[in-house]
Amino acid sequence: IWVRARGQATWDDDGTPLRMAGSISDITEQKRAQAALRDSEAGLANAQRIANLGNWDWNIVTGELRWSDQIYRIFGLKPQQFGATYEAFLQSVHPDDREMVKVAVSRALDEREPYAIDHRIVLPDGEERIVHEQGEVTFDASGKPLRMTGTVQDITKRKRAEVELRQSEARYHAVVEDQPEMISRHRPDGTRTFVNGAYCRFHGKSAEELIGQSAYEGMEPADLERLHTLYAGLTPEDPVGEFEVSFTGPDGDEIWQRWTKRAIYDASGQVSEYQAVGRDITEQKRAEAAIRQLNETLERRVEERTSELRAAQGELLRQERLATLGRLTATVSHELRNPLGVIRTSAYTLRADLNLETPRAVRSLERVERSVVRCDRIIEELLDFTRISGLEPEPTALDVWLDGVLEEQVLPEGIVLYRDFDLPGSTVAFDHDRFRRAVINVFENACQTMLAERESGPANGEHALTVRTQARAGRVEVVFEDQGPGIPEEVYGRIYEPLFSTKGFGVGLGLPVVKQIMEQHGGGVEVETEEGHGTTVRLWLDPKANLKGVAA
Repeated sequence: IWVRARGQATWDDDGTPLRMAGSISDITEQKRAQAALRDSEAGLANAQRIANLGNWDWNIVTGELRWSDQIYRIFGLKPQQFGATYEAFLQSVHPDDREMVKVAVSRALDEREPYAIDHRIVLPDGEERIVHEQGEVTFDASGKPLRMTGTVQDITKRKRAEVELRQSEARYHAVVEDQPEMISRHRPDGTRTFVNGAYCRFHGKSAEELIGQSAYEGMEPADLERLHTLYAGLTPEDPVGEFEVSFTGPDGDEIWQRWTKRAIYDASGQVSEYQAVGRDITEQKRAEAAIRQLNETLERRVEERTSELRAAQGELLRQERLATLGRLTATVSHELRNPLGVIRTSAYTLRADLNLETPRAVRSLERVERSVVRCDRIIEELLDFTRISGLEPEPTALDVWLDGVLEEQVLPEGIVLYRDFDLPGSTVAFDHDRFRRAVINVFENACQTMLAERESGPANGEHALTVRTQARAGRVEVVFEDQGPGIPEEVYGRIYEPLFSTKGFGVGLGLPVVKQIMEQHGGGVEVETEEGHGTTVRLWLDPKANLKGVAA
């Protein structure tokens, strides 16, 4: 409890105290109020220090300016270091901002505008700070300003942070705008919230036209489904995915884009936006397609070249085998023809000396003679197949030459030959002996086939063999059309196979020899057949072809 005692003493004439009277009053509440005021002022001062905020009171009539201790600290001064005045305050304001402050104060006093301003101050040591000031003016009844109170807050750190933020944003904006990639952001519903320059240029629209519109507009349903599937797979731990899309551009060309999608999550873990960075990969896709096509072409060429090399190697091996077989055949034929000549001579002698009225003896001699002829034919076929000597082509009137060859042939009974020559006066170069061999082989094969059909069943009149010449597709053809039984399907695939034969005699070198002869002439042989409806064989020559194996 606090009390205050007051008293007055009474003295006599010589100065001796006589009495003292007074009073005692309870000042406990006053002391408590003073303590509370001191606590409040201390708390306010501490709050101002923490907030770096001070208050001021300017008596406009007297010019007195009172600052709180924190204002002195903000201005780099010791508290109550000097008697603050408006002029002293102006001296602390940065020279470049001083006029701005004066104008703001004048407008607050004269025009009653709110006083709120940011400006720079200069501390005694030369340091610059930025402060925010706010104030209110009190006017008398006549409108004369009496007092202005307000606050000063040091906002240097905040202003510098704002400047750095603006600079950072400007740098970021410049980087984003200068990127050749398209950059955009959109909400989960597709609404765009940001686009950069490259994105605008690609779409031919301004940012204002694109922002707020749907990024999903115009997407194909299948692409949109793929995109939502990608989004569904993103997580806070793995928020990035890639998405490729193709579409037809304004000029009709296919355009390819690759987008990197990033999910941006809010504090609750929900997706707030998707950021998309897209780049044009059309040229890359075209290059990949070109590379694939080139690889396919190279592979095809390699395969073709490999096939050619294998064929060449096979041809070399074939030529080597033929050469070896030719030497062997020449030796064997020489050794066989001598005893065959003896057999033929002996048969002739027997025919002359024996009694040929005996049917059995006649048949035996005929079998011997036919066997000798057949052996000669086999030897001749082997020699033809292994013959690799050079051709000796001569320009020849084909129709005339062919007619002469056919006249020399003996037709079996029941077979009629028809000629249909359509190349009068046409001259073709070929080796007479070799081409003659090919013609005779085909002719005899046709006759034997039709003759075998007649012998295997009842005779049905004559069988026709038609031989024609014609020019077709830039080549000259000699065509043989028979009315035989045709070639069975299982046999047709092997007709050019050496030593393959369905006959009970011969070595199966007829068509292989024909094929070899025609290829040496730069031509070929084609066989068309239908089982039960005969066979057509075409021997064709290219009048402009360089003949293979021409003798030097």
